[in-house]
Amino acid sequence: MIDAFRVGVLLTMRSNAHGVLNIITREVGGLNRQLTAAEAAMMRVRVAVVGLGAMTLGGAMLDGLKNLVEHAAKLNDELTKMRGAGYSEADVQSTRENAFRTTQMVPGTTWAGNVKGTRELSAIMASVDEAQKFLPEFQKAGLLLSQYLQGMDADESKMSLARMLELRGGLTNPKTGKIDPATFKQELGDAVGVMIASGGFLTPDMLLSMMQTAGPAARMMDPDTFWNNMMTAGIDMKGYRAGTALTATMRALLGGIIPQRQGQQLIEMGILDPAKFHVLRGGSTRTDPGAIANEQEITHGKGLLEWVHNTFVPKMERYFVNKNMKGDSADIQAVLYRAFPTETMRRMIGTMIQNYAQYERDIGLYRQKRDIDSSYQNMMDTNWSINIVAFQSAWTNLLTALGDPAVSPALGILKALTDGLNWLTAAIKNSDPTTVKLVIEGIAAFAALCV
Repeated sequence: MIDAFRVGVLLTMRSNAHGVLNIITREVGGLNRQLTAAEAAMMRVRVAVVGLGAMTLGGAMLDGLKNLVEHAAKLNDELTKMRGAGYSEADVQSTRENAFRTTQMVPGTTWAGNVKGTRELSAIMASVDEAQKFLPEFQKAGLLLSQYLQGMDADESKMSLARMLELRGGLTNPKTGKIDPATFKQELGDAVGVMIASGGFLTPDMLLSMMQTAGPAARMMDPDTFWNNMMTAGIDMKGYRAGTALTATMRALLGGIIPQRQGQQLIEMGILDPAKFHVLRGGSTRTDPGAIANEQEITHGKGLLEWVHNTFVPKMERYFVNKNMKGDSADIQAVLYRAFPTETMRRMIGTMIQNYAQYERDIGLYRQKRDIDSSYQNMMDTNWSINIVAFQSAWTNLLTALGDPAVSPALGILKALTDGLNWLTAAIKNSDPTTVKLVIEGIAAFAALCV
């Protein structure tokens, strides 16, 4: 009884709590805690009548119970979407139960929101079971992003993040080719760490556009190598330009798509092996594997950034000496224009050369990242705002749980009232004024009895 009283006190903190307080008062008085179907049905009738104008204290309490049903209706809506999408009833019910368990595991989430998260994840994963396994980390990531990236919609950001990881190959174990929770958790933590380290300059949508334009080049590197190379590029160039730059660079250096003029410049610099560079009929070109000096630094080392500083920069400096050039910023840019075929490629490599300190700083910030679980726990232990979110979510879950049993009878009553109002409207459409007056007086009398 004391527990019920404590809940009742909390409910009075909210203006929509009158109906719930009325229910808990029944328990405190030793009465039956559960509403019967008949009582629930009568409550709905009263709410409908109140809507016609009988606004009293009793009506306020009925609005409170109506609010309970509305919270539970959000859960019902998400479950209905699963059924509409063709999920089996077994999947729907297991999702319902797992979503509730996740509210206990991940404070700050709601029952309905967890069902929605499972439904969205299952569109990416192999099954609902897989989506349920991934759900806690997925929801923690959304809460982290909503706090660190102010104004970010948690639901939208999570889906962009999941799609980005799918394109990067971050859902599957590279050795088995199967969806793997451990791989997903690691990749998810790395991506969230990058966004936090960027100070909000990188967002899930930007990372998604980076992956969409980077294509296979994004899957050539492990997570640390990829983000060490692309975090600063993404901040400087935004997502889709950075992804385009990576694709253009890999196509030229590894794919052998090097125009004749740029090829000659790279040969002069000692970067391209002339014996492995072929000018074909019509002016097109072809390069053999291993044509680029030390290309293994790109493919099996620490990526493009390492190659630029260990191979390209030393060869460029010797080129400046041989050509009696100053080697200043203007000379560097001139060489880049002659050596590389696309603007995005020139811009990214130029940044790696001239803004290397920025890369080092960003890599250092990225390496300070925590995994998802510890980042979430640290936030819950120290952050006031997320604890307010957790309280509000717990409140919503309580309202959902209290209102859930009443949803089915409420639907029946609502349908009956709707049918009745439609019938009444049709009956009085062409009635005379006297009949209409009698109907209004009857509604008013019924309202007075019900409230």
